[in-house]
Amino acid sequence: MLQLDKSEFVKFFQGMKTLRVYRVNDIPKGGVGAAEFHKRRSEIITVEKGSFKLLLEDLDGERKSVILRENTTFGVIRPYTFHTYIALNDEAGLHVLANTLYDRKDPRTHDTYSREEFQRLQSIARH
Repeated sequence: MLQLDKSEFVKFFQGMKTLRVYRVNDIPKGGVGAAEFHKRRSEIITVEKGSFKLLLEDLDGERKSVILRENTTFGVIRPYTFHTYIALNDEAGLHVLANTLYDRKDPRTHDTYSREEFQRLQSIARH
């Protein structure tokens, strides 16, 4: 289901002390998720049920769109990559492998940022 060559493997796990896997289930057709970026966290997304359109954008404004079908995995979504997924089927589901911990009660573990913050960083990067 997932293949990482040695360099990708090293980059994903480099300096990592934690590993977190979580599921997002029963997403309705047209349901939108993520719409965020991270400054520290890398993620690997695997579709468990249905299919998704994954939209990616980097700080240089490069955009990529990928259709992920059931039982497929998208490589590594690196920090500073704005990503959004859209369910193409009802009751779609995916799981995410993340290399950071998250505790909603501990702000030090929060690493999710908005489109507005991403656009602010893009404007800085372009100047």
